[in-house]
Amino acid sequence: MPMFGERVVNDPFKHDFSDNTMFGDKVYLAHHGIKGQRWGVRNGPPYPLKGHETDISPDIYAKINKLYRSMPLADRRMIDPDISEDDTEYFESLNAYKKRTAFNSVSEHGFIIGEKIPSDKNIDGTHGIEVGIGVTAKGKGVGTGLTADLVDWFDNQDEYDVIWWPVDNANKGSIRIAEKNGFVKDPLGNNYVYAKGQTFRDLGVCDRTPDDIYNKLNTFDYGCIINGKRYNETNLDEVDWSQYKTTPVKQFAKDKIGTCWDYTNYQHEQLKKAGINHDTHMLVMDTDSGPVTHTFTTYEDPVNHKQYWLEQALYSERGIHAINSYQDAIDVISKRYDSSGTKAFDVYKFNPDGMDQGLGDQEFFDRATSDDPIFQRK
Repeated sequence: MPMFGERVVNDPFKHDFSDNTMFGDKVYLAHHGIKGQRWGVRNGPPYPLKGHETDISPDIYAKINKLYRSMPLADRRMIDPDISEDDTEYFESLNAYKKRTAFNSVSEHGFIIGEKIPSDKNIDGTHGIEVGIGVTAKGKGVGTGLTADLVDWFDNQDEYDVIWWPVDNANKGSIRIAEKNGFVKDPLGNNYVYAKGQTFRDLGVCDRTPDDIYNKLNTFDYGCIINGKRYNETNLDEVDWSQYKTTPVKQFAKDKIGTCWDYTNYQHEQLKKAGINHDTHMLVMDTDSGPVTHTFTTYEDPVNHKQYWLEQALYSERGIHAINSYQDAIDVISKRYDSSGTKAFDVYKFNPDGMDQGLGDQEFFDRATSDDPIFQRK
């Protein structure tokens, strides 16, 4: 048995990491939200404003109002409950439209508007935009495309902190479009939100980075490539582990195969880039078949401050698991190598920086266990 954690052959842990629900694709002309509503992120100062010019010409304004006038009154009242049948302009004037709009995109069958929420009007001084969208019944796919345009624009500027999309729970078409474009449900309200970096974490929802890591690695194999030959669960017994070297993170992402050491090296680099507090651990146990190790990652979600165990290489436990501490993960992992719960083992915490750069098994082991163990079962 190799020194590094052996892959346990079992059905992969099935875990759905998103609360997203995909709905039918029939989209009706509707605007979502009530004009004048204001939401805000709970933490953090406003980003510095750089200003942005949006193409808001009389022609664009006329096209949007034409689509707006075709909306049923009930849909227009989703914008303003007090609207009358005579109120058929999206804004009262082109000047007001220019003043209040950060982004717009319009096509034959729909439009989308990013309506400014100035920092001095928002509840905590943040600077964001609110989504307004109208799509005709003929515009299948238009809403998704227009929303993608908005997200692309938002991703390439930093004047605004966040996009809010107030969506009624019954409006399945808009929920589908929002989720498809990366919006997530705000746990403090009915809004869907889109933001970047620290602002996203401040919104009160879980950070997306661990889910992104898990979903990327979920299709990877356990094993290695030695002298150009790929070894996975079908031929692991043929591996000469004395020739094994850790795989550089970029190469691991291309090869889509590695040991638990390679998996945790990748997780560490991605979590470090995202600024998420995390720890990498190695469990070392002498079994009846010889010494084994398993490396694994735990992290603190920067939004809800709960602890999670991010497991990839141990297939029987693959998933993102809520834990009270790393010891919860140890309890599960140790039983995979010793179902009796009687064998001694040590657990070390280590920093994987640079440990993806072609380290042999003994060198990796020595570096990972260079400090005193943080936990021992004797």
